[in-house]
Amino acid sequence: MYLTAEEHRIFAQLPADRLGKTRHSIPPYGVDTFVGVLQGLTLAEVEFSTDAEMSDFKPAKSIVAEVTYDQRFTGGHLASARRGDMTSALAEYGITL
Repeated sequence: MYLTAEEHRIFAQLPADRLGKTRHSIPPYGVDTFVGVLQGLTLAEVEFSTDAEMSDFKPAKSIVAEVTYDQRFTGGHLASARRGDMTSALAEYGITL
C-alpha cells in the first residue's frame, strides 16, 4: 500500500514498530533489503495469477530457503523482531545473518 505524503505524516505520529526496507523490482521477484536491526536480511517474493503458474515456477538457484509459510517472516513479525530472534530463525535454515 502506498501512502501520500500527508497520509505518511499522519501515520508517522502514531506509536508503532517500524520496519525499514528497500524494495527492488527484479522480475519476476520483488526483493526486499532490510535496514536497522535486520540489516543483512534479504527476502524475495513472487506473485502468481494462477495455481498453475505457481506450480510451474522454478526459483533461481541463488534462492537459499523457502519461508512462505513461516510466520516469523511476515511483515508484522519482522517489524517487531529483534536481531537475535531473526538470527535464531535463520539458523534453522542454515543461514547466518
